[in-house]
Order: sequence, then C-alpha cells, then structure tokens
Amino acid sequence: AALARPRDRAALAAAIAAMRGSARGDGAEGGGVWSIERMSGGLLDVQFAAQFLQLLHAERVPEILAGDAVSVFEAAGARGLADPEIARELAEAGGLWRNLQGILRLAVGGEFVEAEATAALKNVVGRSCGRLAFEALVDSMRETANGAARRCDALMDAAAA
Repeated sequence: AALARPRDRAALAAAIAAMRGSARGDGAEGGGVWSIERMSGGLLDVQFAAQFLQLLHAERVPEILAGDAVSVFEAAGARGLADPEIARELAEAGGLWRNLQGILRLAVGGEFVEAEATAALKNVVGRSCGRLAFEALVDSMRETANGAARRCDALMDAAAA
C-alpha cells in the first residue's frame, strides 16, 4: 500500500538523484571499473532507477513491483512507462552487473584486484559475463557504466520536467 501511493514526480526524481550521489560516497570512482556497485552507472545506480520507476508507477501499474531491476525495466519498457531504449539499456546493465557480482562473489569472495588475478580467473570472469576475452569484458563494463549513468540521468530528468 505504501509503495503504491501517489508521488510527486519531480520530488521523487530529486530524492533518487540525491540517494544515487550519496551511495557513491567519497572515492567510489577510485576503484575504477571494478567498483561495480558504487560507481556512476553501476549496480546501485541501476537499482535506484528501477526503484524510481516502481515508486512512480506502482499506483497505476502494480505489476511493476514484482521482480528484480531487470524485470522492472523490461516491464516499464513494454508498458510505455519508460522510453523503450532507456529501459532496454538499463535492463542490460542490470543483467551485466548482477552476473558480474555473482561470479566475483563465487570466484573471489572479496574484492577483485585485476592486477593480481590469474589468467584463468580472468577467463572465467569474462566468459561468465558472455565475453570471450577478459579485455572485452572490461571495455564492455566501461561502456555499460557510462551508458547506464546517462540513461539513469535521462530517466530522472524526464520525470523532473
């Protein structure tokens, strides 16, 4: 019931933008591309964007409350609650971050330090995320983070307008 109450679009967008900024914290970008949770366009940004869509549209479309971030973006794109291209890109980013986080938890258990990783570990990490080469994964992570950050901003800007 509380999730499905009416919300002021601009106020919600501003609140989510503030949370995105504070979630990054000081120095989150210092970890580079491997700060998958806290970097701009990373996992937390994508999750905040999904929660934004849920809070914004749950009153009229309760189905948007079900599932993970990827499911939220797919539903929002299909139902016209978000630009389909933005929704698709954010769903792809959410899938990549979820897969990457999962494999790193299984394979490393802690912080992943690229310079210390063996070639075999890099191969496993890359392949688990659908990339044949580890370097392709790193490039894809950079592109994904940059694109997701832009798409999160666009989603918030559209709501605030």
